[in-house]
Order: sequence, then C-alpha cells, then structure tokens
Amino acid sequence: MVAALACAFALACGGGTADGPAVPAPDLARAEPRVRAAVERARAALAAAGDSAEAWGHLGMVCDAHELNTAAEVCYARARTLDPADPRWPYHLAHVRELVGAEPAAVAALYREALAKRPAHAAAHLRLGRVLANTGELAAACAAYERALELDRGFALAWRGLGQALLARGLEREALDALNACAALAPDDGATRLAIAVARRRLGEGVEANGASAASLVADSLPLADAWRREVQELGESSLHLRLRGRALVESGRFAEAAPLLALARDAAPDDPGLLRLYARALAETGRGEPALRALEDSLRLDPTSPEGHALAGRVQESLGRHELAAVAYARAIDLDPHESELCLLHANALARVGRPREAAGAYERAAARGAVGADLEMNWGTVLYELGDLPGALARYARAVELDPARADAHGNLGAILEELGRTDEAVRHFRRAVELHPAHPAQARLERLGG
Repeated sequence: MVAALACAFALACGGGTADGPAVPAPDLARAEPRVRAAVERARAALAAAGDSAEAWGHLGMVCDAHELNTAAEVCYARARTLDPADPRWPYHLAHVRELVGAEPAAVAALYREALAKRPAHAAAHLRLGRVLANTGELAAACAAYERALELDRGFALAWRGLGQALLARGLEREALDALNACAALAPDDGATRLAIAVARRRLGEGVEANGASAASLVADSLPLADAWRREVQELGESSLHLRLRGRALVESGRFAEAAPLLALARDAAPDDPGLLRLYARALAETGRGEPALRALEDSLRLDPTSPEGHALAGRVQESLGRHELAAVAYARAIDLDPHESELCLLHANALARVGRPREAAGAYERAAARGAVGADLEMNWGTVLYELGDLPGALARYARAVELDPARADAHGNLGAILEELGRTDEAVRHFRRAVELHPAHPAQARLERLGG
C-alpha cells in the first residue's frame, strides 16, 4: 500500500462550526504536489459548502486515499453526524479506525451501523466477519460470512473466511466444504490451499504434497471488490496510486483509460523502468507505437537486462511493420531468458517474416523444445521447412497441425499440397476435400478439380 504520509494535522480556524470540529489541515510538507493539490481542493470545497456532510465526507475520502488517517477520521465522524442516513460514513470511519488500531468492538459497531442502512453490501459483511474472527467471535464471524455469501455466491474471500472460521471452531468437515468452494473459484490462492491441508490432516485424510513454498501458502491472492472503498482509492493522486490504478486498468484491458494515469505517474517517477514498461504497453495497445518505443527506450536505458522490456519492444516493432528490428529485440530477450518458449516463438515468426527461413526453422525447433505447442507453430514451422525444400519435414509439421486442430482448413490444404508433391495423390485428395468441406471457398477446390477429385 501507499506509504503513509504524516498524519499529524493542525486544526484550522476556518470552515468549522460553533458546535463542530475545525477543518483538519494535514501536514503535507513531504507529500507529492498532486497530493497537496487534491487535499487543498477538498478543503476549499468544504469551506465553500459550509457544514455539509458530503463535503466533509469528500475531504475524508481524499485524506483516506492518501493515508492521512487522523484527518480522515475527523471528517468521516463529522459527515456521519450531519447525515446519519448515509452508510458510507460509518463504513469508511470503521475502516480508518481499524487501521489506526481502535477497539475491535467499536469498529464492528460501525460496520454494523453501515449494514443497518445498506444490508445488501457484501463487502461490508466480509469486513465485519474479519473483525469478529480476529477477536475470537467465531460464530458471529461465520454468520457475517454466510450473509455475504447469500448476497454473492461467487465471493471467494467470503468462502475462505467462512472456512477459516469454521476450522478455528473445530468444524473441519464444514470448513473443508467452504474452502473447497473457494478453491473452485480461486485455485491458486495459497492461503486457501494451506487451510484445506490443515482441515484434511485433522480429518485424517491424505494431503498431497505440491511443492509449494511456505510463503505461497500464506499469500493472499484474492482481491476484494468493494465499490465504496474503490471510490476512495480512485481519489488517490500519488504516483503510486496512479500506477496501481493504471495497472488495474491495463490488466482489465482498458488501455485508453490507463495511459493518461500512467503518464502522470511517469512524470512523478521518470526513473522507474517497470512503470515505463507498463506505460509503453498501454500506449502500444492503443495504437501509439512510436511513443511506446520512446517509453521502452527510457525503460531499457534504466534496466537493460529486462527480458520483458525487450520482448515488448519486439511486439511494438512488429506492430509498426519493422520485423527485422523485432527479430533483434526478441533475440536480446531470449539471451536474457533463454528458457521462455513464447519468446522463441515470437522470434521465429519475426525471422520468417523477414525471409530468414533457416534461422526461423531453428527458432521454431527451440520453441517446441521449450514447451511451445499449437497449430500455428506447426503451420509456420512447416512453411519455412517447405521454403528450405525439406518436404518430409514440412509434411510432418502440417500433419501435426491437422492433429492439433482437425477443423483447420488451411492445415488440410497445406498438407494436401505436400502430399501431392510427394506423389501421394489419394491422400492429398482426402485432405483437399476436407479443406473444402471446412471452407467452401478454399483454393484446394481448384486442386481437386485438376486432380479429378
């Protein structure tokens, strides 16, 4: 998470009321300029709005987003007083007080207050369950997790929380059912796998050794989708906030939205090679190849041994039609990570496109040796072998492509063409017929007519 800024604040005279708190003025001396500006805008909006619950709450959310927890607590408390019907204010107040180490009972009371106003918020039930579980109120925690699951049966975190709470209660069979439900939704979550192993061991069932490290078995890989907390996170203006939001957008395929956020993050941290690579990807995916290359050049200047950076440079060069430069970039990536089959495959394709079939054939062979598999690989490999005059080799590769994807018309067509050249006409006709069955406009039709098939 974002490193906490200083939480001490001076109480400003303006913006308060006779019976309410003064507007907090957090210490922003070490904050990034964008953070300072965001807090000052929210303070000014509160001064202009008067004693408004929404304005107090917004300032609290801005402070909360930047871990100015003491100021956020004051703001949320005032918003809660001014608008007791809005469930967000006790909810955010509970979160902040939990962070600063308030009494769990007080935190749980605030979550319950929010849920009384908005009972259908599954994430709030989960957070309440966690607080209760941490204080040993396991039956109540189970009830909270179960309520979250009534609202969302696909809520993996709630299944895991329920399973862990049941396990702590000694209800291993019920715990295992809940944990298995979580594992079905998130099979790679280490904490779930560990809890399942504990439950099975207690039940006297065999536990398979999977070679997982101790760290992976306690790692929490499950994200919490929480619309109310996301509203807070989206107010973050620090370079790390912008980077995290940009990364989340990239991972969800929303590249056009990610690029401007990552540009701002880059401006604040221009010497971060990982950030520059992420920015370059967002640019490349939105068709801005030249700016993407400039970002990658900066990234590789800072981290020249990054195979990811060179591989991405290769992809961008290919998108710009510069296949020779792409081949050079992929070759450098392979030098740095020689065991990555995908890099070998990309390199082979680039070599094939620039008319270097012998080198491409070797690259396809290396890709296959490293575990690459697929009809595309076999088709492309077969084509370069054909260009080299290796008909038996091309025949084997096209036959493998047909085996991997029997419904691929061009694989049947190419296989038929090699068989015809080798004088195996009957076999060639069968594959030409299949190509035409799959794709009636396939050029194999002309070959069939010529062969009388």
